[in-house]
Amino acid sequence: FPDSAVRAAEFISNSKIPGDIDGILAMTPQIIKDILVVTGPIYLPEHKLVAETDTILLEIQREVIGARARGESDAKSILKELVPALIVKIGELPPAQMDEIYGFFTNWFANRELTAYFKEPSMQAFFERYDWAGKVYGLSRNWNGEYLAVVNANIASGKTDTVITQKVDLSSVIDLDGTVKNKLVLRRIHKGNQSLYSWHRAANESYIQIF
Repeated sequence: FPDSAVRAAEFISNSKIPGDIDGILAMTPQIIKDILVVTGPIYLPEHKLVAETDTILLEIQREVIGARARGESDAKSILKELVPALIVKIGELPPAQMDEIYGFFTNWFANRELTAYFKEPSMQAFFERYDWAGKVYGLSRNWNGEYLAVVNANIASGKTDTVITQKVDLSSVIDLDGTVKNKLVLRRIHKGNQSLYSWHRAANESYIQIF
């Protein structure tokens, strides 16, 4: 993630967007769903829809796919309306409900729903210390053991990630000479044919890195 964040910051700095980039936060739709549990539904007049925790992901997907089909330049305009509305709604919450949202942060970071990158070294070091910066885990030179990370990057696969199930099986055998032989089996099942929505039935193309 830090490599992607640095590149994204460069793109933004070289664009027409004003201001400097101090950091980048990457979040999954689960965060919006969790916040909507606390705030309740939010009406978005420009898109004439109600943002609710159970349907917001589908609504975002529907709007993005539809905008692209119509050839609109800003396919994700729904997020430009949703995010400010969420911020306003959060600002109006009483302290007890704000505490509920604060309580989500531990799970968001632990489950990689939220990942952070900051240009300021001390800020970045803080997030790295708690393993919230999305780095590949760093192993010390004298570390003895095994490590596995499977990282997927969706490449032009529409919105199919939500209908993909993945199972990783790693078996290790130690030979008499002490050599460890690993067999890794990665199973991915596309369940888009069970969905009512056409964008779920697209091919899922994933660039997979195994560490």
